[in-house]
Amino acid sequence: MVRLVGRYWHPDSIYSVNLIATKRVWWKGSQGTIGDRVPIEVKKPEKLGDSHRTMVSVFGGDPFNLDEFIVKYAGEHGIPPQMIKGHVEKETQFKNAFRYEPFEDVSIQNSAKRKTDFMTKEDGTPLPFVVTESGMGGDFPTGHANVSPTYYESTPQKIGQFMEDHLERYVNTSKQTVIGKKEYTAELTKELRRFYKEVVKLGLEGKDAVNFAIEVVKNCFHWKEYGGDYDNMYAQTRISTSYGLTQMLYATAVSSNFKETGSRYAAPNSLFMERSKDTLPPEKLNEHEFLFPRYADLMLQRLRESLGKPQTTPEYEWSGGFEETWIESFQKHNPGDTDKDGTPLYGRDVLSRSQGYLPKQ
Repeated sequence: MVRLVGRYWHPDSIYSVNLIATKRVWWKGSQGTIGDRVPIEVKKPEKLGDSHRTMVSVFGGDPFNLDEFIVKYAGEHGIPPQMIKGHVEKETQFKNAFRYEPFEDVSIQNSAKRKTDFMTKEDGTPLPFVVTESGMGGDFPTGHANVSPTYYESTPQKIGQFMEDHLERYVNTSKQTVIGKKEYTAELTKELRRFYKEVVKLGLEGKDAVNFAIEVVKNCFHWKEYGGDYDNMYAQTRISTSYGLTQMLYATAVSSNFKETGSRYAAPNSLFMERSKDTLPPEKLNEHEFLFPRYADLMLQRLRESLGKPQTTPEYEWSGGFEETWIESFQKHNPGDTDKDGTPLYGRDVLSRSQGYLPKQ
């Protein structure tokens, strides 16, 4: 059985691979090899599975060909296209989504260094897009008519108030857990489960019981128990947010360089986004044409990390195996999504979903 993983460069090119078949021959105590070369042409797929082939962009209007778009970046960089599409399904169900990450926000505002890195200039004044009492920190992109789940948050609000209003967005109802960094969610999960047990005793079951428990927690939990006065800290609903089809954190976009694809998209060592530019609002990551060059580069960085950080990505003989290496790479997107023994659930789910989008002619 032979598996060939290749790439194409552009529709007018022919990308060929020589498959070398060899076997060992033992004759009179000596060892030799015989072999043959089979040229294989790597062609551009016409589609990825049979569903979700098109979608409407964040700007609304006519649908664009999502499969064509994914295949382009997959083909240029050697990322299996079905895995990218599986990742899109996993993260956003093919929606132009954004998600404020309150526990990432807590982490940033709890650290003097991270707060300085992401929220203030050298003179102490706020960087662009930082929410303050006076406003949202700058203009939003124009034309984003098709945004999920609602339009962007446009009013300054405190972290505690936001969580009281929207805690249900961060609860895994099947596990009765609050999703996020465990050092910040453990107490919330404990309270949620405590009230859930009491609600079940009253006769409610399943999601109804969880939803009732969520409402109780909203009214009972105090952010000051985290060691900070988050009732007085503004929710950074622009910079502490994940955007786009694959949910890239703005904090990631302003921290990562074009390391793998620099000659294609930007000058060497340039950042994905420059945090001090008020012309690059975080919400631009919801534009698929802006997101995907950064996403492709980030996934190649994670792939090389999974391979032990070689100087260049080896073309064959990945010691961990093909699937396992990609599972580890996708797991870096959400490292906390594991089962009780630490088995990576997130990366495996991405690969499982990708099987529904295998390339076709």
